[in-house]
Amino acid sequence: MEPFRTSWHEAAHAVVAHLLGGEVRCVTLESEWQGHDGHTEVAWRGLDRRELARCEALVAWAGPLAELLRDGGVPDDPAELEPEVVASWRADHEAAERALGVLAGGPEERARIRRALLAELHELLEHPAVEERIARVADHLEAHGTLDAVLFEDTA
Repeated sequence: MEPFRTSWHEAAHAVVAHLLGGEVRCVTLESEWQGHDGHTEVAWRGLDRRELARCEALVAWAGPLAELLRDGGVPDDPAELEPEVVASWRADHEAAERALGVLAGGPEERARIRRALLAELHELLEHPAVEERIARVADHLEAHGTLDAVLFEDTA
């Protein structure tokens, strides 16, 4: 994944987690997590199991969706996406799907909840103030490589 794309991706995870009330402990481009280009660590407090799953799904999808929006939107045909980009989202997709398992019973309910959460996230990410925060965090990530909790709070 290209460097700024990774910064934008990780910044989106972090900003969305922050907006949902999570404590961003670290966001980094220097990840050793199973070959990923970056990693965002979030602590959640006081959430029941369903609300935690909802937040985790939104945060997981935030990186990939923010990348798509930055690059011009969601394509009509998923085959238009670059294979290496789609592969880099695999862990995010798996995390979101695990969270959906807590929120939904059958496949129809899962699909309905997935659509609703993605629509909510899409609206959030298109808000100019949110986009500006993601850009600011991505710029600082590019400059520093890693933002601890204090640097993230100062930036976000």
